[in-house]
Amino acid sequence: MRKGIIFADAHLSVKEPFHPSYLLVKKFAKDFKPDFVADLGDSLDLEYFASFNKEKVSSVDGDWEGDVDLLNGELDWWQGITKDYYWMQGNHDERAERMAVAINTAAMRTSLNYERRFHIKERGIKWKRLVDQPGKVGKLHLIHGWFYNIYHAKKTLEYLSGNVIYGHVHTRQTHSKHLTAFNQQIQGESIGCLCDKQPDYKKGVPSGWMNTFAVVYMDDKGNYNLYHINIIKDSFIWEGREWRMDS
Repeated sequence: MRKGIIFADAHLSVKEPFHPSYLLVKKFAKDFKPDFVADLGDSLDLEYFASFNKEKVSSVDGDWEGDVDLLNGELDWWQGITKDYYWMQGNHDERAERMAVAINTAAMRTSLNYERRFHIKERGIKWKRLVDQPGKVGKLHLIHGWFYNIYHAKKTLEYLSGNVIYGHVHTRQTHSKHLTAFNQQIQGESIGCLCDKQPDYKKGVPSGWMNTFAVVYMDDKGNYNLYHINIIKDSFIWEGREWRMDS
């Protein structure tokens, strides 16, 4: 029997403090001691790569290098908790890759290469680019997220036709289906985020975003039970214990 932690959309930035929900999941992980961890992507925000403007590259280079150091430190921390680490590239993470293509110089292709800058091969991280997803642990498929509509869980399940968990939408949704020909039930579910639920660019419009993560227990055959944990006002309850940053 293995146990794991799944989270998505931390949107880390060297310019911003870590969100309390992300810090709380780290605190929980240290005590929980997962056998594996899955980060479903958008680990970095990379807002400075959102517009592919060549003239802006020199002005954001310091932010990028700071974010590289920041995330390498976080990967060091997580791999100190567990060596079995799954990482799905998110659309924000992909901004670096797309910027490298837009600039198209050897220096930028090297500087903005995730696999190189985060030592993914050397770390033994199970990494999947957006175009190569899904990843898989046991019978659970892992993706960052393909759709962003009102019925995204149903659409994701229809396209993948297998158990799947994903981020991207920053909220919770579940859809299940029975595959009659195989007498098998499958489920697609989205997970919330570990970042600000009401960022400035929303301009006060309610987002509906949720701070959540998931705990999963998996047997040797890959069968699993998955439990979503809602973080409300920077706290949550797990197995009768309240988890807070100040306790």
